Amino acid sequence: MKIFIGSSKEKCSLMEKVAFWLEEEGCLPQRWNEPGLFMPGEYVFQSLMQVANSVDAAILIFGDDDKQWYRGGLPVSSPRDNVLIEYGLFAGILGPKRAVVCRVGDTKMPTDIDGIVYVNVSEDKFERARLELKTWVARLKSGLEMVGLSRPTPVQANSTSHRIHAQAIQFVNRDPRLIVASDPSSVPHVSSGFLRERSGGMSLWVELPSFGQGIRHLVNNRYLIAHATNEGKSPYQNVIGLSRGPRIYDPPTEPRWKLWLVNENCKGFERTVEDTEDIEPGWHHFLVRWNHDAPLIELLIDGVTEISTNEYLEYWPTEYAETVLFGTWPHRWSEFYLNGKLARIQVLRSRPSDDWIQSESQKKPMNIIE
Repeated sequence: MKIFIGSSKEKCSLMEKVAFWLEEEGCLPQRWNEPGLFMPGEYVFQSLMQVANSVDAAILIFGDDDKQWYRGGLPVSSPRDNVLIEYGLFAGILGPKRAVVCRVGDTKMPTDIDGIVYVNVSEDKFERARLELKTWVARLKSGLEMVGLSRPTPVQANSTSHRIHAQAIQFVNRDPRLIVASDPSSVPHVSSGFLRERSGGMSLWVELPSFGQGIRHLVNNRYLIAHATNEGKSPYQNVIGLSRGPRIYDPPTEPRWKLWLVNENCKGFERTVEDTEDIEPGWHHFLVRWNHDAPLIELLIDGVTEISTNEYLEYWPTEYAETVLFGTWPHRWSEFYLNGKLARIQVLRSRPSDDWIQSESQKKPMNIIE
């Protein structure tokens, strides 16, 4: 699990201590001052947005770096301005449970977040701080936490396009927002860190059109979920994919859902299940879940197990791209775009139970906001 750590220059030694604690828990800390993180000619804020979409969590150290004379009173210690901005950015993309504040002493907290639970990293509180961060990491790893989705760059509509672009979304127990995966500006993606877990899952709702239309028209593979380390170029490497397409392309026949794995040696396997007209148009729930200790990987559609196999471990990726895409293949050829609606995308850091699946299957998207 990759965790970004932000601080002022004056608190770099404290940042190193926090990084050491994270390494003890098997995490990969990404320090703000790592060489190559901010490249010459780039805007720092834009680079930070890219970082926020590539990590699993973030820690921002609020140090006693500056002095403020607040409303004419006595001077108070306050964190560096850029650290405050970084907290807002990471909390907005990852969610407040995945972006935590480590606070030094009585450093002033902004009014908007005053009252939020923080970790006290004052020198006399180090041992307790280490234990609190250890507990936080453990909860992230095993608590079926949802991660934030990337926020696509806004694209101006034009007279030749009627595509609906993705909303800026983060699914944190609120009404789902509409995504239409139709071009690079509207492809949601999440950090791939959860794929390193011994068990986990990927859950999403898909609005299927009538048989023979849209994603259910046999032109090519239309991807619901896709990951590859070589941008989808043949020979394929480190692939995890869920798609819908024909078994034979010329002429296309036998529509099916395909669960596809490829390892670092470009050796893979696929399992398929037929897509039939019995699956009526409308919203349907798709879930891929795995448990390497069993071992077992499954595809469930509307809560029913359609694919289940224990012969997959040798094909599981050993290297990972920064993100997993939803609605297209990494190479992003136009024929691979889903061109359909997705909702409530979730990635899970432990294998979702049958009770969880039953509960989620009952939450069919309603009143989707466009």
